[in-house]
Amino acid sequence: MPRPGRYDGTRCRDRWRARALAAALLLSCSVLAAFASSDWPGFRGPAGNGRVLTGLPEGDGELGLRVRWRRPVGSGYSGISVVSGVAVTATSDGGRDLVLAFDPETGEDRWTADLGPLTVGAGGSKDGPISTPAIAGERVFALSTQGRFLALDLASGALLWSVHLVDDLGSQRPLYGFATSPVVAGDVVVVQAGGAEGALVGLAADSGAVRWRSFQDRHYAQSPILVELAGREQIVTMGSTYVVGVDPTSGEELWRHEHGGVGEFGAESASPLPVGRDRLFVKHDNERSLVLRVAVREDESFVAEVESISRTMTRSYSPATVWGELVYGYTSRFLSALDLATGEELWRSREPGDGFLIAVEGHLFAVSKNDGTAHLAEAAAEGWSELDRISLFEDLVWTPPSFVDAAFYARSLTEMARIDVVRGAASTDLTSGALPPELEALRQRIGQGDDAATAVAELLRDLDGPLIDGERVLFLWHGEAGEVGIAGDMFGFRYDEPMRRLELEGSADLWWWQTELDRRGRFNYVFFPDYEPRLDPRNPRSVESTAMGPDLNHRDEAALRMSWFAMPEWPGLESSAPASVPTPQESRGRLDSFDVDVAMPPQARGPGAEDAAPSSITVPVTVWLPPGYDETEERFPIVLSLERYAIPIGDWPETLDAVVGETVAPLIGVMIDAPAGFYGRRGGGAMALLAPAVVAEVDRRYRTLAAPEQRAVVGALYTGPPALGLVLGADRLFGRVAVQSPFAIDVMLPMYEQMIARAEGAPRPEAFYFEWAHWDMRSPGEGLVLGEFMEDLYDLFRGAGYDVIGGEVWDSTDWAGWRNRTGLILEALFPADGAVELPAGLKRWLVGSE
Repeated sequence: MPRPGRYDGTRCRDRWRARALAAALLLSCSVLAAFASSDWPGFRGPAGNGRVLTGLPEGDGELGLRVRWRRPVGSGYSGISVVSGVAVTATSDGGRDLVLAFDPETGEDRWTADLGPLTVGAGGSKDGPISTPAIAGERVFALSTQGRFLALDLASGALLWSVHLVDDLGSQRPLYGFATSPVVAGDVVVVQAGGAEGALVGLAADSGAVRWRSFQDRHYAQSPILVELAGREQIVTMGSTYVVGVDPTSGEELWRHEHGGVGEFGAESASPLPVGRDRLFVKHDNERSLVLRVAVREDESFVAEVESISRTMTRSYSPATVWGELVYGYTSRFLSALDLATGEELWRSREPGDGFLIAVEGHLFAVSKNDGTAHLAEAAAEGWSELDRISLFEDLVWTPPSFVDAAFYARSLTEMARIDVVRGAASTDLTSGALPPELEALRQRIGQGDDAATAVAELLRDLDGPLIDGERVLFLWHGEAGEVGIAGDMFGFRYDEPMRRLELEGSADLWWWQTELDRRGRFNYVFFPDYEPRLDPRNPRSVESTAMGPDLNHRDEAALRMSWFAMPEWPGLESSAPASVPTPQESRGRLDSFDVDVAMPPQARGPGAEDAAPSSITVPVTVWLPPGYDETEERFPIVLSLERYAIPIGDWPETLDAVVGETVAPLIGVMIDAPAGFYGRRGGGAMALLAPAVVAEVDRRYRTLAAPEQRAVVGALYTGPPALGLVLGADRLFGRVAVQSPFAIDVMLPMYEQMIARAEGAPRPEAFYFEWAHWDMRSPGEGLVLGEFMEDLYDLFRGAGYDVIGGEVWDSTDWAGWRNRTGLILEALFPADGAVELPAGLKRWLVGSE
């Protein structure tokens, strides 16, 4: 039976499926002629669109999934190509990157060939190759992340020729290495190499000799495809600025279109998707996608024109696919269907989970990124209609599947598998599972005749958040909805869990999700009824997230407000610990303000502005002056918060009122409200320019102790790195620093090592506080845990002899967590008694200090 969900329409779709198949057949072109119907010759299949027209088993009975074999494989992202009974992928063995050929029937190795040095994961990525090999005739074409491009004999793996994109062709290696996949057009193999002489390179398939170079544009991880458009076979690809079509034989540029898109989910990683009738679906931007139609003018030149623009299929790395007139793909972490004829999003579904999918003969096959489950569903216009699912992998999945002869091939970062499609095999019970005791008691009470609405109201009446029983936490949403999800610090970015429905007669349904959490934790969370973020209506505690946006990606401008709760032993609940807003009965300090003009580097204005001229911008500054400032001539140290949310969410003025003159020495507090471009991953350079301008103006306007050792700077997340830069080195501006969850990934550690080396012999900070949260920023779908890199950075400073205090704290990230220790951090920077040490109040927060 199909999985219950938003779609509950008729099973009689023969007419729609016949129309879709006819449309799909019309979309096929001469590109397929070189491959048998049972081949999957490279990235995204024979037509570069993640689709095959036939191949499912004939007969009666529901279609289902059955694992034929599953085996270990070295780390890597490469897809699986299958031609003429040989399957090929790229992998690693812990020491080298390899090309691996194996028997698709058994999974047993045929041969391996050396691809180059091991690709070591960086910035959260894992080890191993990225590019998917292409197979044509008796040759395999494979690309290493370092730029070694080689041809191998399909039967034996013997090296036929190799070319190095960097050493031989002058290309520049992208940050994560070469990720583009080659495509073969007749006797030419095309690779998107980048480089000043042309981003696309056509090489002779038999020798590796350069036939042509074409297309001037920046490249990242895009891959070219071979497609027929407007009656002409052509290579189509995308760069950071243009979508382009070129002749595969000569490299002549036939047309180009300036797409106007930016972003890592768009122009930097996507490849055009042919959707038939001379059209291309292009995920060109983080927030938009478009459909291009390519036509021939009267003078026989080609032109590409925008047919439609949509906000569907955005903010996801996963490639879309097409069946009939519908495009299927992910919008953030939800699967969506887009009607090409109208530009309308027909439906959106939390199932099957964020992942990678292909289309086969009117069906969708998806492998979930996070839990490794494989799903088979009908490619329906009405909604997600699941036929079967199986548990496949325990590790993350970052590779689109392949399909040949009634079998899917999939891989995770550590395993690969063959999954056969069979008739009458669907056996997964998609609705089983025991109820939590509270809900089982509710169900029984209603079953004995109690009114459902009254029983539910009594269950929820005394709750001001989730139901907590020791370490068990039960989240509840009550209301009408097609489906409900839950997201929060329990998971991290770009991920939510579907909640289960308890259907009730006489009452709105009750949705639930249960887990176990550490008794010392505090968590932000948000519900997603029908894909829209909603606070817990019973919970009075909420906070605006400054790190995560409404789609659970990194926040741009749109805000996400989240509910929060604390477990029974969270340190912030202790009576001796400061509350999140330690406000005294009345304000004790005085607020003043001024503006400062500062240059804003082009890169701080966002992607695509790197070549723009610098501009000046006005930044508001708020200054907190201590009690008695106007009655004395005394000079004071200053503490500068680089965070724009220090006042509206971080409650800095209230905290300064509460602690200065008590546990903290008299000082001047400075808070800035810079534009968004000064923050985020691109804003470090801008902040390094702003801070000196602010300090100079503060020194001019107020009675300060104008010396580095009398200045402290505080940064969090993306302002953490510039805060550290301002305190290190001979020309340091500040002599004291505190950072909370400073953004750090492994590729940044060499930068800090250089920073420490340059500061050798310079005065060390008088006070150096460094913390990260036990539930800090992470992205489960990418296997990225930033807290691990923050700990590495902490150890790096301590190993270099810096007297760093702090460590891992029992809290989550963002201002809802950081503000709980602001008063204690100020005490660590400027203690009232002058003795710089870890404040006693901070010790209870540290993991491992029990």
